[in-house]
Amino acid sequence: MISSKNLRFYFKGREVKPAFIDPLDPEYLSMARHLIALYASHQGRKRGEVESSLRAYESYKTDYKIVRGLAELLEENQRARFVKVSPVDPLVLRRCIYSLAARSYPIVAEPDLVYRTTRHGVLEQAAREFSLTMDEVQAAMYTDLEENQILVEFDANIDPERLLHRYNLALAQGILYYAKEMRFYVASHYKTIFKFIKNRRLMHTISPAHAGGYLVKIDGRYSIFRHTILYGLEMARVLPALLLCPRWHLEADIDLSGYGFEGCLRLNHLSGLKTHYQEEREFDSRWEEGFAIKFEKSFGRSKKRDWVLRREDEIIDLKGSVLIPDFSLTHKDGRRALLEIVGFWTPQYLQRKMEKLCRAERNDIVIAVSKKLVCSVEDFSELRGELLFFSGNAPRINEVLERAERCAVK
Repeated sequence: MISSKNLRFYFKGREVKPAFIDPLDPEYLSMARHLIALYASHQGRKRGEVESSLRAYESYKTDYKIVRGLAELLEENQRARFVKVSPVDPLVLRRCIYSLAARSYPIVAEPDLVYRTTRHGVLEQAAREFSLTMDEVQAAMYTDLEENQILVEFDANIDPERLLHRYNLALAQGILYYAKEMRFYVASHYKTIFKFIKNRRLMHTISPAHAGGYLVKIDGRYSIFRHTILYGLEMARVLPALLLCPRWHLEADIDLSGYGFEGCLRLNHLSGLKTHYQEEREFDSRWEEGFAIKFEKSFGRSKKRDWVLRREDEIIDLKGSVLIPDFSLTHKDGRRALLEIVGFWTPQYLQRKMEKLCRAERNDIVIAVSKKLVCSVEDFSELRGELLFFSGNAPRINEVLERAERCAVK
């Protein structure tokens, strides 16, 4: 992401707007290509030299913040890897030099009859101590300073247009550093979104939307006492996941009191943002995929089918976590049941799944359990809904529908 000092935005009434750039603008594409080439040409050289070249390039630009922002993105996730390169630990080396100098204090530029120890003499002693040459000692003394780190690797395999899209997203994320609260609507891809919310340990509440989908509110953990930019940083990391959804809109309360502004940020799926996150695979396990394939083969697009199968289209809010059943089954008369397939057999996974299913307290759910699991009916005695044990790669369609008929509700 981009540091706050390189953010670009403007105010329009009570809204804060990211100063997006056009990713197809030839001038910005040229800038992106130049910066990619600049980093590629500096492999094996010091960070200080990279910074010097950046300053020389941006000196001809009025939009230096864009240059700096793009440079930060090129260094993100170790795309540009700077490391300390030294034959010895520079801290140990400096301690040795200072110790040798202290023994012969004062150190003089030119020796005389009284003071005979020079800087060159101290460095020669240190070189003998570490079996180094004089040049190696002088080069190694301050290799731990940031400007002396060496660019040992740079991944130049990045498309300039994609870099510019990444820049626009980073601008929007940067404004979310200052978010006191974030609210968004999603129509699908629930598991992807809530995985990121959970991983970021964000406090949230969920409620169904009238038009389908869900409304999610994310609040800062310590926001009732003081705003912390670190929590805003975690909130910002949810945005790229949100962009994986076909339909969404977001509103966040922004506190930019340093600019005398408090208002909101509004974005939606028409804002032109693109994510760098990868789409997750459609199914989490072969059992789920096998069942979906069987169902499609059995019914396909037949108008005679009574049940419609949908993937992960309902969220069960467990107050602190969520349960997203694998499928829903909706009858043509409006009745509806959920389906959760339990196919993994690690004890930890099974325990977590059981805890969530118990907390859900849903009667309208079919729980299909693989017979490969070392468990029995008694292990599921506390669960509500309909229990089904299956063998093979997926539950049988007719057995699932039979149990769905028993528990489905309008």
